Amino acid sequence: MRRTDEGAREIAMSTGRPSPRALTRTLLALLIAAPLFTALADVGGPQTVYSVTLHDLDPKRLPTQLDEDTDPGDVSVSHRVAFAPGAGQGPGLARRTRMRGVHAGAGQSESLLVPTLGTVSGSLLVAVDSTDGLVHGLSLGYLERRLTAGDAPVRVEAIWNQTIDGLTLRARVGDEQLGELLNLPGERQATLTIGVDASDVMPKGAGASASIDFGIVFQAGGPTATWAWGCADLGAGGSFWFSQLRLESFGYGGVDIGGVEQDVLAWTWSAWTLLDLAAAQLEESPPHDLHVVHVLLDDALLQLQFSVVGTLQPALQQGTLQPGTPGAAVLSLAKRATKATAGADMQAFKLHSEGATDGTALQGRVQKAQRLAERLMARLLGCPPSSYGGLVHSAELAAE
Repeated sequence: MRRTDEGAREIAMSTGRPSPRALTRTLLALLIAAPLFTALADVGGPQTVYSVTLHDLDPKRLPTQLDEDTDPGDVSVSHRVAFAPGAGQGPGLARRTRMRGVHAGAGQSESLLVPTLGTVSGSLLVAVDSTDGLVHGLSLGYLERRLTAGDAPVRVEAIWNQTIDGLTLRARVGDEQLGELLNLPGERQATLTIGVDASDVMPKGAGASASIDFGIVFQAGGPTATWAWGCADLGAGGSFWFSQLRLESFGYGGVDIGGVEQDVLAWTWSAWTLLDLAAAQLEESPPHDLHVVHVLLDDALLQLQFSVVGTLQPALQQGTLQPGTPGAAVLSLAKRATKATAGADMQAFKLHSEGATDGTALQGRVQKAQRLAERLMARLLGCPPSSYGGLVHSAELAAE
């Protein structure tokens, strides 16, 4: 029989939101704007600002793709390439994505497969390492927010300017320039930002070695959008480098994968949050409150068994999943996560019934259930099946 205890649940939830340990180590970063989901709004609160930084843009690790091009092969795209000049410290700086022109007029774009919905801002670090193959006033790298409703895309560009031996930044909505150009004499890299707040309009930072933030405003609570980045008008051998794609949610904004999958993603996130709260309890030194742990695992089990598997199984049978969703693989992961959670829940109940106060033996079971839930969400978000290990090191989530 299922046991409930609101007091125990409140004790567990009193930590506020998932721990920084959990937030920084998992691919849940790809949820971007988790307050969209009721489960996380309950844990972190609707005013919590969640940001995800993707240090690696490689399609083999993350749900990104090279866009179709009218001139295939005019740009050579390589990921995780060593970037030497002024790389700086921190993840994603020493190795970056490089787009190199093969012949004159070369251009290419890459995009995130996961659309966002609502108040989500984005930024990207764009750099050049050499002037070879760059055409004055034409060669550029950019960050772009494409609205799926068909409105003009919003773009911020870093244009090579030989006159100032640096970059010139320009904001555009469609073909219309927004505001004035911003010259950065001697600057070889800049952080391009498309923001949701008026404070993002003005550039911030200065100096020969500083990255410059340059932003424009779009309406808060905007429609579904796709984020993309790329280069244009490169000469032969000209290169632009890209790193640290950062997406940040304000209030209620998040990913929008649509269909049944959107609900399954939210329910899986809810179950993962409960598992993480149980794990946090077990990471403390004994004695452990195994009643609290059992209540959390019991709730996670119900989410997985009835909401996740209970939705995926008929959807797969009836063919109502979206064409790109690997239904059989997703359902298998859901069932495995459910089984692992059930095993941990039964052991927690047994230990509590016996009066035990040391739940250290449960840690491995709970961690296994979490990993399976993470892999399930990764597949729902379009990640390649073999990308889990690399993804853990490629994405970083923070909450403020």
